[in-house]
Amino acid sequence: MNRKVIVVYKSDNNDMGRALTKLEKELKEFKPTYIARERLTEHETRNALVIIAGGDGTLLGASHRILDNYSLVLGVKLSEASKGHYSATDLKGLKTLVHHVLDHVKDMYEVKRLPRLECVMHTDSGNWVKTDLALNEFFIANSIAYLPSKHILRHELVDSEHISEYQWSSGMLVCTSQGYTGWAAKVFQRPLVYDHEFYYFLREAMNQEKLTNGVVRPGEKLFITSDMHRGYVVPDSFDEYHFNRGTEIEIRMSDRPLNIVRRRVAE
Repeated sequence: MNRKVIVVYKSDNNDMGRALTKLEKELKEFKPTYIARERLTEHETRNALVIIAGGDGTLLGASHRILDNYSLVLGVKLSEASKGHYSATDLKGLKTLVHHVLDHVKDMYEVKRLPRLECVMHTDSGNWVKTDLALNEFFIANSIAYLPSKHILRHELVDSEHISEYQWSSGMLVCTSQGYTGWAAKVFQRPLVYDHEFYYFLREAMNQEKLTNGVVRPGEKLFITSDMHRGYVVPDSFDEYHFNRGTEIEIRMSDRPLNIVRRRVAE
């Protein structure tokens, strides 16, 4: 059992104190470190079993600080009110499950490697900025909600050809295969299931654009060049990364998936 255990929780949740007391009893023998989500750092999550106490929102926020390919993430619902697509485990039998994870006894759990996206913004002055990784999606739009999002989209194909288009819309979503179950599903009503691909969707196209949605396959590249005075990229509906006109945004598959622990369902 050489893997450390940390518990991440949302400190501004009024019900968290009572719920954490139950969790502490289950996990007492593992001597975990408890860290509020807003204080979590990448260093603390290395080679750890990161137990997320809360719903999917807490897990998404914490995932931006989990970059080690050897870290494991276990989402634990503390109440029925918590949304549980990723945080699907409850307190019942949690101690036994954690024992099995730390001892590598896989009769009770499996590890799902969820793909993530990375975004690099290149400014016209030669600087570049990397955003947080996205487990669900990137939202790219004008930072003033009532103004249109204007950009050039360029999709480079495997055979060195490319397709491009000047677009007006209320913003663009670029999502992973699992991200379609959230926000993207409200924009594009089709199941997306391939972990090695990612997808883009134009919201409320204003000029009858042809590239309103598309699939980016391995070896292909996606670029968005801003024609907005002010815009932003938002990973998983968290921190905003602002950019100006002329910034080229590249979105690609990350080599850092998130390792989610899921309890095996008895057949």
